[in-house]
Amino acid sequence: MEKKGTYREYIKGLPLSRAYFEQIVYPMLKREYSGYLPRMAASFSGAGSEYYGYDDVMSQDRKFGVAYQLLIPGEDEQTYGKRLRERLSGLPQTFEGYQVLSDDRCGLMSVEAFYEKYLGYAEGPVTREEWRTLDDCALSTATNGEVFFDNYGKFSIIRTRLLQGYPEEERCLRLAEACEKAGKSGQYNLGRCTSRRQWIAASIAAAEFMDSISQILFLLNKVYRPYFKWFPNAMKNLPVLGAELDRNMEYFSILSIKQDKGTAVALAENMCQLMIEELRKEGLTRSSSRFLADHGRELKAKGNDKA
Repeated sequence: MEKKGTYREYIKGLPLSRAYFEQIVYPMLKREYSGYLPRMAASFSGAGSEYYGYDDVMSQDRKFGVAYQLLIPGEDEQTYGKRLRERLSGLPQTFEGYQVLSDDRCGLMSVEAFYEKYLGYAEGPVTREEWRTLDDCALSTATNGEVFFDNYGKFSIIRTRLLQGYPEEERCLRLAEACEKAGKSGQYNLGRCTSRRQWIAASIAAAEFMDSISQILFLLNKVYRPYFKWFPNAMKNLPVLGAELDRNMEYFSILSIKQDKGTAVALAENMCQLMIEELRKEGLTRSSSRFLADHGRELKAKGNDKA
């Protein structure tokens, strides 16, 4: 990225935004809003690679800059929200050569508005029905990044509850869905399609298999899976089978379905057996079947029993 004939030193979004907040925003809050500071929180969370720490130089070819959320209880909006929002807009709008973002990713918002924005629920999902409506990506987005401080505590209480993962009955149902898809696509359709030389269908089966098998991995680790561009970065660091599945999936992804069909089918089978082994190890299934979809049916019954 060029600036006045020189190259700007690259800095990731999190340290950039944290530095702006600590050097510019927080001192102003201490001077002018000290009476309200006990009711505030601040975080760096949202949709984008920078909120996971996965941003790089290429990330700056889109809207990139300083971002933070200053969070207050919803009931405080009428008291000082408008005045504080105007004060924040009067702070320096560039920092270290980067723009301070002016969209809804940056600035003042209520705690309730933050969770409503990303999850559709002001307190986060609570009931079984509410959990059912959400996907991994939304939950991952709402809980990523870093909390700079939380004096009031409400933001962190909701965040901590969400970070515990899905309720167990919901986790079982999601595991069931993923196991059935991975078994059907990787152990059944992939082999049949390659045997029939149906290369387009085989490629679709391979893609569905990778999506489903990775979903199983994140659910086993009780971690919300990020958007598809970023979950491989997170996958390798997961304690349960993360590094092993990362190696398998990376190799699987570069195979030619046509030229390496035997290897692809065998590798998909191997990954399914890894998942079956772990499901049994954790006591989530008891079936002796080597077909992953059978374990999905057992998990579905378990999830429904817990309803």
